[in-house]
Amino acid sequence: MSKIATFHNLLRSQIFIWLKLFMEGGLSLENKKKDRPSKMPKMAKNDGRKIISKKIKIIVSILFR
Repeated sequence: MSKIATFHNLLRSQIFIWLKLFMEGGLSLENKKKDRPSKMPKMAKNDGRKIISKKIKIIVSILFR
């Protein structure tokens, strides 16, 4: 294993993990566990622009009362 790892410039632990996954049922990306979800939902560009424009309107209305 160490010869394979050094030849491909990988860690031995990576080789063992891949071998274990292969023996358990293949190296399919579908079987890979996902990381935990992000804390903040992703926003579209337009959503961010709407939020900023609302905040600017509030600030302008406060300044020019």
